[in-house]
Amino acid sequence: MDGARGSRAHFGPYCWGFMKEDAAFIGHAGSGFDEKTQEAIAEKLKEAGASACPFDEVPETNEKAHWTRPAIVARIRFTGWTEEKRLRHPVFVGLREDANPQDCQWEGEVAQTRSLR
Repeated sequence: MDGARGSRAHFGPYCWGFMKEDAAFIGHAGSGFDEKTQEAIAEKLKEAGASACPFDEVPETNEKAHWTRPAIVARIRFTGWTEEKRLRHPVFVGLREDANPQDCQWEGEVAQTRSLR
């Protein structure tokens, strides 16, 4: 994002998505980042910069967005799904160095979440 909110030095809320035919937006996560993690992610975001939104539909943002290609996989804790297929109460937990963005498929993740209920 262009200019971090509050006292953050690197970025504000991060837009997350799943892979489908294209990348599908599933919500913003702005909490759960410490300074060290934000700095590491900001460096990865610079390397993955893109001129256009990678999602199948451009999400509304409160600030000017800086888009990247799908290059980072994260673990997000959340309480469920909204009717609009967005994460409810998402919180960043950590990066997944062992996973590839193409492994994060909508169908697999939603089915797995439902089986945990």
